[in-house]
Amino acid sequence: MPGMIRAFCINKTNSVYTIYDIMQNNKQVGKINPREAYIIQGGEGDILTINFLDANGKFQIAAIDNYNHPLPGNNAEYGYPTNSTCLSYPRGTAKMADGIVYKTFIMRSSQKIYRGDGSEWGNVAAGCLVATNSFAVGQNYPNRKLINYVQRSDGQWFKVEGAGYGHGFVDTGIKSASSYSKIAFYGSW
Repeated sequence: MPGMIRAFCINKTNSVYTIYDIMQNNKQVGKINPREAYIIQGGEGDILTINFLDANGKFQIAAIDNYNHPLPGNNAEYGYPTNSTCLSYPRGTAKMADGIVYKTFIMRSSQKIYRGDGSEWGNVAAGCLVATNSFAVGQNYPNRKLINYVQRSDGQWFKVEGAGYGHGFVDTGIKSASSYSKIAFYGSW
């Protein structure tokens, strides 16, 4: 598995995934419910680092053994849940001015948008869409999802770029809600 993968994922199984942290002697530290979002931060071999929202509403990090306790929807060929990234469950698609068709996601609440260097770019209004063809999240801010375009309230699309980057990031809201019914960044899971 690539060590630098950082992905916004969804538990698309009908089962609760129990999180055992190998850095705490395989202690149970949380659960990921069906249709709940979580982040893969990276990994080495069968060991993956994930972020999740625990039962107390705290954004946590854990190192898991993906061989003995495979993530929901795990794909043995790639070592991570390829069919569980957000790109498998978009809200829809939109063809942009650059001629590329992007997957779209709705923002349920107003959230900040950041340039690729982490500086603020602006905001996206609740009810508007963001567009991307990447499942990537930020290296330093895993709660931020890589995006290429943002929709304004009047329906116009704008490319998110600047500071030498052709993309930006939007806060997904996962630090305060990760369930399908409450998370700010949502597709169709």
